Amino acid sequence: MLHFQHMNTTSIHPLPDNKKPKLAIIEDDPEQREALQTWLQINSYPCWCTDSAESYYKTAAVNTVDILIIDLGLPGEDGFTTIQHLRENSSIGIIIVSARSQASDRIRGLQCGADMYLVKPVVPEELLSCIDNLWRRLNTTTDTPPKNTALIDTITRADTWQLCCTQRHLVSPNSTVVKLTPSELSILKAFAQANGPLSREEIITALGADPKSFLMNRIDVHLSRLRSKIQSNCQIKLPITPLPGSRLEFTGKIQQLS
Repeated sequence: MLHFQHMNTTSIHPLPDNKKPKLAIIEDDPEQREALQTWLQINSYPCWCTDSAESYYKTAAVNTVDILIIDLGLPGEDGFTTIQHLRENSSIGIIIVSARSQASDRIRGLQCGADMYLVKPVVPEELLSCIDNLWRRLNTTTDTPPKNTALIDTITRADTWQLCCTQRHLVSPNSTVVKLTPSELSILKAFAQANGPLSREEIITALGADPKSFLMNRIDVHLSRLRSKIQSNCQIKLPITPLPGSRLEFTGKIQQLS
């Protein structure tokens, strides 16, 4: 994956250590995976690795990711499918690093939602530049919606969350407006319409997927990112609580608006 011929022996620090993105790598070749992780850690980038999409979903549920570096030829779910799924449900940065150099593969990868496509072997300094430039771009284009008082029901009780479906916004009890992905909206709509706890199968169905073929770990990834987004924007926790029997319950009050 990495081409060391013209690499400096000292580490490179284009960004301050406290401003570097959290990285994850999906690469099934152990030598290439180790080389890439070592190089990133030498340069003070927080980074963890997996060898498959399935393993990534499980780990990402408890370890947040800002930018994903992904190979295409993976066991199980391939890179294209993984990228498409992640892009539909999150705004993380995605960099493809693949030996596939055909124009059709590059075009398909970008159409699936990748931000950048690098062909192996990769010069390490170039990869770091891509990571830093993508991170700057993500930070300047992050969709942080302004507070919109028209969305807030002034007679709503202070402990109620409001879900505006037409604009895909969630309004927290402290009146902070958070933009939702389509999948996040579908999950919260299911909780708003439920009379009690939901099973994971019901949440999968709400996402428009088949529980028989849907990877359960994806639900954990969805909920982890949603909790992190709410905590970061609202400074309060999203009240979704796990229950016995793989069920989940929204323990606060949630009101669905048109």
